Amino acid sequence: MRLAELQPIWITPNLLLFLCPHCKNIWLSCKNIPLPITEQMDIFEKHFGLRWNWLVVPCDQTQAWAFSEEREFDLLTVSPSIDASKSGHWHGHIQKGGIQ
Repeated sequence: MRLAELQPIWITPNLLLFLCPHCKNIWLSCKNIPLPITEQMDIFEKHFGLRWNWLVVPCDQTQAWAFSEEREFDLLTVSPSIDASKSGHWHGHIQKGGIQ
């Protein structure tokens, strides 16, 4: 599967959302800077409305991923792995636009 198939969006230059590869109903998030949960909540509410928490799995506020310089979804690499398993969702890697 490719990241581009999961409707990825940059909702800020530092915050990426994409549909969970397993359920394809919930948005998973990752970011390349530490971002307090309150700021994440504000961003998600602006984008999705008051019920954002039914739609999005936020990130741990201290976690930050490295994004490749290439920001096109077909070429993007994110490291380390994205682990949304605590909320019952996907845990895996994004490498060169591929979902693994």
